[in-house]
Amino acid sequence: MVGVDQLDFVVDLLVDVPVDQSFSYISSQELQTGQRVVVDFTGKKRLAIVVDSYRIDQRRLDMPSLKPVLKVLDLVENRWFSSLDIEFLRSVSDSVFVSWGEMCVSALPRVLRQKRPIPFSIDEALRLCHRLHNGSVESVYGDACHFHRFVLDQISKQNFRIYLWIVDSIYRARELREWIGDKINIPVFLFTHDSTMVALKEITEALNRGPVLVVGTRHLGFFPLLKDEVIFLEDAWMDIYRQEVTPKYDLNRVLSMRADVNGSQIYKNMARRRESVSVYAIQSKEHKLLPVFVEEDFRKRVAKGERCAIFMFGSGYARMLRCSSCKTVQSCTRCDRPYSLVFVDKRQSLYCPSCGQTIEWQGKCMQCSSISVRLSSMGAERWAKIIRDRLRGMNVFVNSSQVTAPGVYIFNRWQGLCSEFSCALLLGIDKILALDIFYSLNLALDFIASASWKTRDKLFIRTRFEWLADEGYAVKKDNEIRRDLGLPPYGKVVVVSVRDRRLNRAKEFAAELSNRLSELLENRDARILGPYVPVEKKKRDYFYFNIDIFLHKQISPHLTRDIKDLLLSVRKRNNTIVTVEAFE
Repeated sequence: MVGVDQLDFVVDLLVDVPVDQSFSYISSQELQTGQRVVVDFTGKKRLAIVVDSYRIDQRRLDMPSLKPVLKVLDLVENRWFSSLDIEFLRSVSDSVFVSWGEMCVSALPRVLRQKRPIPFSIDEALRLCHRLHNGSVESVYGDACHFHRFVLDQISKQNFRIYLWIVDSIYRARELREWIGDKINIPVFLFTHDSTMVALKEITEALNRGPVLVVGTRHLGFFPLLKDEVIFLEDAWMDIYRQEVTPKYDLNRVLSMRADVNGSQIYKNMARRRESVSVYAIQSKEHKLLPVFVEEDFRKRVAKGERCAIFMFGSGYARMLRCSSCKTVQSCTRCDRPYSLVFVDKRQSLYCPSCGQTIEWQGKCMQCSSISVRLSSMGAERWAKIIRDRLRGMNVFVNSSQVTAPGVYIFNRWQGLCSEFSCALLLGIDKILALDIFYSLNLALDFIASASWKTRDKLFIRTRFEWLADEGYAVKKDNEIRRDLGLPPYGKVVVVSVRDRRLNRAKEFAAELSNRLSELLENRDARILGPYVPVEKKKRDYFYFNIDIFLHKQISPHLTRDIKDLLLSVRKRNNTIVTVEAFE
């Protein structure tokens, strides 16, 4: 320990722990909000972010001894986040029920969490962005081609300092960067969660000189706040924009909060069902594969020189692998999300859709080494193989970049569907509904609406929920489900996932937490559902239970804070709660 009389400043710091408070240390220099430092926290060297700094009052000799800051990583002019960014992340942390420190550290690019100094700086004049003008969030309805034309038009006629274009995956971001490079006269850069220090330096140096376009994935939503910015969110209705690992967040909500803070202009590409398209439901129980009448319809249209399409959800050969012996779902060792089975260089590999980890598949359970591993939830590659065998004699194209010749086109890349088809088949819509119809129905309807934008005449959907074909009836049924469950007017949904290695302990703890939440929300306009067993009952060696909290759209900030404090207090004592997902 070092006494406070030996140093001049006390600094309040945020650390990546489930405790919603700052921690005081002492420093020989005054630090600014947003600077990164290294401190001794519980015996380990940890990265911390400054939120406040003030001079020690020498008259206060009764202050306890504090630990010193071990190392200052950033100069004031080299910090990545400004004080406004830190305050913005505080409001996001309240919205998603995690600590302020967890949110701030997770918002940093991965390379800036490695305790390395930043060798570049963002012009401070660009950071003066606190509500210079009112922010706006506008929906742009149409398919990918329509949205691309809209974006190019906006960039050509507006004069902003930075344009952010957010897409669903790194692969899509790379394609978009190559495609747009020769269509605009400003520099185009790629930004992802794993961007290198060199890439960050190139972006900031170009930004300081003039307008730039930055293309990236959902982490781009936490790019430093600037005063002149426009954000484009492609296919904003897609579920992929909900973060999968803690802290979980809904990017649409984060961007709306960002617009409230610094006046950003946000354009979201949304789906709307085309009225001229007839939608027909195909019962999945009655038709295991491609129905005969759909096949005949496709053949007639192709013979006339038309194009047909089959849209699929999910990549890979199988979206999930479950061991028949120990019932364990093969899951990622990093983020605990189920692996998908894919082919890499003609070899079977396990791929994590969340963090991108890929390992070679040995054909054995990762938990008990049994060879009785069952493939469940058919992936697009497996569907494509079956359908190509059924459609022999016809031109069949799989994930083709050129849609010109008559034939049947099979896609699992939603964003690549830019052409219009006379007829289409939508497979896998039930995957997003699962058991939780009451808050994923809207997403399913958006998928159908987006497919109708790319279809001129007829759209078939393979589903066990026949009423999905009728949008008006589906919305009516959704309202009936909410009424029967006694849910409040739809506002925020909080999904708490509880896990443990022992089934009984996980079940008991989930029930106890549910009771504590019920006591907290008693006589409030809220509803607790659960605990219940999620679709993936067991991942690796953990058992899971979920608790759903439905809150009124007019929820008070005090109630939000109370729920957050309760969940953080539980996470502080043990690692039973692994994720908290909140979306609106």
